Amino acid sequence: LFVDQLLQILQDAHMFMFLLASGGRISECLSLRADCIVCDNPGQESIAGRTYKLVYLEGGKLRDWAVPALVLKAIQQQIPLHEVIVGLGDELGNRSTQAQATGIWVTGIGAEVQGSVDTRFSSTFKQLGLTHLLQGDSANPHRFRKTLARLCALVLFGAPKILMDLFGHKDIAMTLHYINTDPGLRAEMIQIARDITIMFAKDAITNIDNYGGPAARKLSAAIQQEKVRLGR
Repeated sequence: LFVDQLLQILQDAHMFMFLLASGGRISECLSLRADCIVCDNPGQESIAGRTYKLVYLEGGKLRDWAVPALVLKAIQQQIPLHEVIVGLGDELGNRSTQAQATGIWVTGIGAEVQGSVDTRFSSTFKQLGLTHLLQGDSANPHRFRKTLARLCALVLFGAPKILMDLFGHKDIAMTLHYINTDPGLRAEMIQIARDITIMFAKDAITNIDNYGGPAARKLSAAIQQEKVRLGR
């Protein structure tokens, strides 16, 4: 039982990294197979899977995600790990379940992980002592996608277009709706935009002597007037 718990935690750690880095839905994450690593050129590897959202094709549609090297390493570890777990399931006489395990995420007996993983994630959060970070909510895998959306929206200029490409949305309106459904996120976006504006303004004022052009001359004159008015 202890080994089963350790294997689940390790697998979930790999899954956490992929979900956070890719913005993938749980169905897309569970679609990954043993041949999911695509290498067009060394150092430009991506992870291939399937997407089902807004796709009217049986079995979904192929797509890939560019991922950081650390996430690539996690998937590279997960592929042989799933083979080990399936082998353990086979030793327990679980051949019928083993035949179904085509994905790289498996249960302790070698069965393929399917459908909701909320209960599984909740168990892993508890084992890692991180339940308090959920703030009373469920360990829904969609939270990783929302976290990535928040990070991009707060940090990156042009975030809606970046997120549209990352999430596989067909319409920018869908991405904007996704961001704006969270009042807290909207407030954070407004605040961070103000902070960035102030940061750029401070840099321009501090280094005005290094800038040229008509705007710089006007700003320099305004700064000098303000210095005289304040006496500093």
